[in-house]
Amino acid sequence: MVFNMTGKLLKEFKLREKTGKIEITSDEFQPGIYLYSLISDNNEIITKKMIVK
Repeated sequence: MVFNMTGKLLKEFKLREKTGKIEITSDEFQPGIYLYSLISDNNEIITKKMIVK
């Protein structure tokens, strides 16, 4: 899930496999700071910050 800094959900990716990767490109977002989170079984695994210039 990708959120803006006010907490609004901007994009959600559904994973079908337990392994693999997702590539998030900055051209989908305006310049700014975003948070992206990995959530599994309704548990937040990790959240990181992304800066788009």
